[in-house]
Amino acid sequence: MISEITSRTNPRVKDLASRVKELFVFEGEKLVMDLVARGEEIELLLVHERLRDRVQDARAADVWVTRRGVLDKISRLKDAPDLIAVLPSPERPLPLETARAVVVLDGLQDPANAGTVFRCAAAFGIDGIILTGDGVKPWNHRFIRAAQTAVLDVPWRLEKSLEGLLALPGIAGFNVYMTAAAPEGEAKCMEIEHPCLVVVGNEGHGIAKPFLQEYPVLSIPQSGRVESLNAGVSACILMYEMQRLRQAAAGEEA
Repeated sequence: MISEITSRTNPRVKDLASRVKELFVFEGEKLVMDLVARGEEIELLLVHERLRDRVQDARAADVWVTRRGVLDKISRLKDAPDLIAVLPSPERPLPLETARAVVVLDGLQDPANAGTVFRCAAAFGIDGIILTGDGVKPWNHRFIRAAQTAVLDVPWRLEKSLEGLLALPGIAGFNVYMTAAAPEGEAKCMEIEHPCLVVVGNEGHGIAKPFLQEYPVLSIPQSGRVESLNAGVSACILMYEMQRLRQAAAGEEA
């Protein structure tokens, strides 16, 4: 359905503005056009009237042809873009029984870090990501800006706590690894065995000590000139290593 909605005081605009922080909102011409090109189901598409012909092929249940004032009211960016898309929750089931490589972000706070992890997970063929604890959520607008369409490509799920996750029956078949900065690390990246579940901790305080004492700990060899690597960077290095080891094992089996 296409509607001409040009007033900031329109009840539908007010309702959307009140809920926008809890929705999966993709902003910007490039990102929205990527969604259109992929044929993604769009719940609501806001398009500046001068670009209405650009989105004729969009699979959108509802389209608002609008003006700058409405876009400014809905956008969470400093400069509102001409295209804004609201998608249904892209959470996809993560079947633990068939997964071979899973990354857990435990209480990660920085949306850019989490978004970077999702993009690297998509690049390196990671089977899924689990977000535990009181960390950033995938509907955070800064997360979506960082993750881009990777949030649609990588299966993910939310769990209340790392302790609760590790108690799930489906985790029993995994080799579980924690991560910590050296010198606490007891293992090296190349010692990861599949199927694996690798936990990356909060940027400030890392993973709680009881978990570091109970499970093998991975550390990334480094020169010592810095105290520790950024959580997002560390996760991406580990995911590359996970992919490399999985490919090497597959080659040996062949």
